[in-house]
Order: sequence, then C-alpha cells, then structure tokens
Amino acid sequence: MVFERKYFWLLFCILINLPNLSKAFYSDHPQIVFDLNKSNTLSAFKIKYKNSEFVASNFGGIAVINRNGELFQPWSPGVKYLLLNKKESGNQFTAEWVMYKDNDFYYHYEVKVDIDKNQTVIHFQELGNLDFDGLPSYAASAYALYLDRCESAINPVVIGIPYLTMFNILFANDCFVSMYFDWNKTNASQIIAYNEKSFSKTSEFYSQYALYNQLTNGMRNKLDETVYLKVSDNIDNVLPDLPNPVSKYKKESSERLVFDDWDDLNSIMGNIEKINQSGIKNIWHIVHSVQRSISSPVMSFYNLTLDDKENVKLVSEYDKRYGILLSVHENYCEMFTKSKEFNKNNLSLSSNGNFIFNWYDGLSADTSYLVKPVKLFDYVSSFSRNVHSDYNTNSSFHDVTSSYDPSKFVDYDYKTEGAGKFETPYRVFRSLADTLRMIHQGPVSGEGLAHFLYVGYYDDISSAQIHTAQSLPGSYGTETNGGYYKPILVNFDLLKMKEKATVHGVGYYDRFFYNHEMGRNIGRDRDSILMYSATEIAYGHGSFFRTLEQGEIEYKYVYPVQLRYGLASVKEIWYNDNGSLISASDYIRRHPYTFDKIDNKDFMGQIMVMYDNGLIVYVNRHPTKKWDLNISHSKTFVSAHCILSGSELLSCGENNITPCELPPNNGWLCYMN
Repeated sequence: MVFERKYFWLLFCILINLPNLSKAFYSDHPQIVFDLNKSNTLSAFKIKYKNSEFVASNFGGIAVINRNGELFQPWSPGVKYLLLNKKESGNQFTAEWVMYKDNDFYYHYEVKVDIDKNQTVIHFQELGNLDFDGLPSYAASAYALYLDRCESAINPVVIGIPYLTMFNILFANDCFVSMYFDWNKTNASQIIAYNEKSFSKTSEFYSQYALYNQLTNGMRNKLDETVYLKVSDNIDNVLPDLPNPVSKYKKESSERLVFDDWDDLNSIMGNIEKINQSGIKNIWHIVHSVQRSISSPVMSFYNLTLDDKENVKLVSEYDKRYGILLSVHENYCEMFTKSKEFNKNNLSLSSNGNFIFNWYDGLSADTSYLVKPVKLFDYVSSFSRNVHSDYNTNSSFHDVTSSYDPSKFVDYDYKTEGAGKFETPYRVFRSLADTLRMIHQGPVSGEGLAHFLYVGYYDDISSAQIHTAQSLPGSYGTETNGGYYKPILVNFDLLKMKEKATVHGVGYYDRFFYNHEMGRNIGRDRDSILMYSATEIAYGHGSFFRTLEQGEIEYKYVYPVQLRYGLASVKEIWYNDNGSLISASDYIRRHPYTFDKIDNKDFMGQIMVMYDNGLIVYVNRHPTKKWDLNISHSKTFVSAHCILSGSELLSCGENNITPCELPPNNGWLCYMN
C-alpha cells in the first residue's frame, strides 16, 4: 500500500506540472512574464521590454533552517521542490509547494499571485505540517525570504531614492523596477535593504530581504509575506504608495517655522526672546536641552535642577503669551542603566536573551538599552502627562521612533505579545503619536530619516535628514555623507509623502553638510544657510533653524514660499539638463552612472516644480553650474536668490520677473504664475 501511494504521489506531481502555464502581463510599456510552474521562487517573473528580457529576481525565495540549525536557501545543494496544486482565476494564480531535502526536512507553503496593470502582488504563506508518503517527516522553520538580485539585465544600475530608506530602485534594459515587502502586512522580524557590491555586469542587488529571527525560546514565527513587483518606463510608477493617513494638524504645521533649540536651559529664555523680538513669528519651539542631563529613566526631566525647571516654566509662559507652539524633547523607547525601572521585565531582549544596546551617553557615562515596545505606553502615560501638566506644552516632539524603520526595535522575548515581529514596534510607534497628540492637545513632531513610514501618523517631521537605502547610516549610527551630497531627486517626497504631513528642514545642519573627510566642520557660513534653504524649497519643506541668522533668512525668504506650497499639490516636476527640461526618468536614463555624483557635471541639481495653485519653483543646487532663466512676468509674488544684472539679489515680495541667473549651489526663483 505504501508503495502504491508513493508512486501515485510521483505521478500526481508530474501531471500537475503539465501544461506549462506562462502568462504575460503589462504594467505601462514593459511586460511581466510569469510562469506559474516555476513559482516556487521569484525567478518565475521575467521582465520583457524592447526586445530584451531579464529576471527581476534570480533565485529569490524562502530560506529555511532545519532542526540541527543548518540553513538551506533556494540555491543550496540538495534542495528540491514539488508542486502539489495550482489554479488560475482571471489574473489571480495560486500554487501549493513543498521545499525539501531527502532524509532531512520539508517546508510546506503557498504562493498567490495577483496581477493588474499597475503592479504584481505576490503572497508567500507557510501552510504548516503535511503528512504524505515520499516526504521527510520533519518540518523546517522559515529563516528568511530573499528578494535576491536581478540577472541577465542590460547595464543594470541601482538607484537610491532620497527618503526611500528601505529599498532601492533598479534601472535596467531602459526601464525601472521595484520589488519590496508590504511593511504593513509582514510577519518578519526585520526587513533589510540589500546594499551589496555589484554581483556582475548583468546582476545587481537592489531590493530587500526579510528575516525571521529566533525568539528566546528557540521558536520562529510562521512566514507570511506580501511582495510588490512594479515595472515601468517611468520611475514615478514604481515608487511605493503610502497608505498613511493625512495629518490631523497638517495646516497648523504647514504654517509654522521650527526653532530647533539645543542650547543650555539657562539660555533658552534669552534665545526665544531674541528670536521673537527680531520679528520672526509663527514659531514652533522645540526644546531639546532637557535630554542633556540624562542619567535616569527614559528622559531627564526629573533630574533637572530647580533653576532648570523654572527656566522651562518661564519659557512655557512666554511661548504661550506670543502664540508659540512649545514642545520638549521626549524619548520613551530607551532606558539607561541608572534608572530605577531598569530590569528584564521592561527591556527588549535579543534572540539570545541579552538586552539590546542603543547608545552610550558620554555626558552621564551611562548606556541606554531598548524598552519593550509594549511597555512604551506605560511611560508615556506617566512621564508625558507630567510634562504637559508641569510645563503647559501645546505640542510634542518624540525622538527616534519616527526616524528608523522598526527592524531595530523588535523584542524577541517569547513571553511578550508580538515577539519577534517588525509589526509590533511599528504599530506601537504609530499609535504613540495619537497618545501624545491627546496628552499635549496639539500637533506631534518626530525625528526624520526613515519617516516615510510615519508621515501622517505624525503631524510633522523635524530635521528630515536626506538619505537613501544606499546611504542610510550603517549599524544605526555610522555616518555617511549628508544630504547636501545627495541628488535633488524630489519625486518620492513630493508625490508620495507631501500630501500626508508637513516636513521641516532637511536635517540638522551638521548632518546635512557632514563629509566623511571633513566631519562636521562645514556648513556654518551664510552661503551654507542659502544652500540649506534652497534644498528646503526644492523638497517643499518647511523652515527649520537653530540660530538667529538662519531664522532671519528662513523667515524672510523661505517661509513666504512655504505658506504657498504648504497645502498645495504638485502638478509637474522637471529637471534641467543643459537647457532641456526633462522628467526624472529621462534624466536618469541619460546619466545613469553620474546623476547622483555631486562632483560630476551631470549631477541632478537643477529642478522646476509646478504646484496646482500656480506656484512655480526653480532651484539650482548644482555645485558648479549656473542656470540662466529667460522668464518675464508682470508684478507678482516672488522669492529669489539670483544674479540680476551682474549683482546678487536676495529678495521676497511683490515684484516683476525679468531674465536672471541662478547661481550654483544655492539659487532659486519662486513666483505665482
């Protein structure tokens, strides 16, 4: 009987693989070719365009770990696959697979594919145990899902997109490809961007991989992942859509300038008085210096001296009197060893049961470790309510939680709800904004970096450092060249993020100008302020400053433009290439290897943005090229930093527009058409 069942099994598997189902689907002009009979891995998907073909994922698929702790990947020797079942319904396809190795393990899973004109959705799900003759009896556990690398591509180039910090875009065979996990529907522990060196002239790593890390009891969560594959000749069409809500305080935030106050507490009263008396209005005052006396729990308010506390109260009263929003620096995701709360029940654990290191603070000679995400609200409820009560705050700023993707903050303590899942800190950090909004009865701001995950959940992002998945600080702390050196590629920010919430600034000044050869010793003169301001205008960001000189330039020349684009929608984005205005796609197509190199003549640094309310923005951030604009317009609103009749002009107000020159690095012309 066993013999007969075994041969029935083999015959069934042979028959089900006939005929070979191969389907072609279109997303814009490039063509996706899909073979259901090869859907055990992502090599089932090929891209066809202009009489050429390449594989979007060479051998992407599930990796498993057996009972001996051995890792088996789709390409590992001895790994085999059996197709158990398949079905087709319109543009939806399902295949049931077994991955196995003789006399070792099996892994039972399902692949669902749903294809429409704009995107392909691929769902991998673990199906659990399977009792069938001919298979090993031991079921392996999911270790990872790799999206892997392209193969057989013509001149593949990895494109880093500013503010898209979790994956890159592939440009190959004259089209653009993105492949990424749905971060809202994942069971993984970590989702990590590939940043490998080029595999070959025809193969590049450009996407992501998802890890299923071990819990403290040795178990792993069951695999359940959704993957998006997008292909187009237009880069805008392969950018991810953001399901984030629109901020409840978007209008309020869009009408504010952020004063990022890091001075000592005995100086903050003098700072805000001087700035307010200079005529700068509509300020959002974020006081960071409270964190400098950290030696305690999660934050430092209750280690301040009586004089320090009194200074904060005086500032609070002053800010309220002049209509200034006041936030203080709060951070509840970390805990220092000197805290009375420091114990295993409150701290996240790594897979091996250790506390998860966050950072070392030299001022207090203490080390912080990550708080369990599920414990976060316990601290918010007590500490943040006291902050609001004591200092009469009318807005809030929370550090870190909107800055990095949640992969860093996962708790592997198996006794904790949602252990080992990316989803848990992501859900908690989003909900944190609602809680802070309720406590402080005003808008919530967070630190920027990987903030595309949080715009809209948070009402504002301050200090929005410009990075890509290629340049994201390694190991959550190693600095790379700052935002100044990134191409002015604004499409993801303006087309996907801007509608959700206001963003202020383009990073702290020292990080924006950071250079690994020069450190933070640049970006301190007037020209640097103008470079920073020009970048803000290009990205449609709000004014952000730390010094009075920065504030005066921002208020006079950037803020009036901010008020006009703050709630407007982007209609068109164009890039200047030696006198021709072309799309981002065509610019990259012309200069795939040099568009992001700041020391190259083809650096993407000259941009035109048109808004639906008639505002037109020109910005020149190319470090060496001027930009001649032959524009004339009768009297209208104008903000400009340009060269007119051989002289520098920095002005804002009602004026006529005549032909002018935008200087390298920091030129702009904005006007209402």
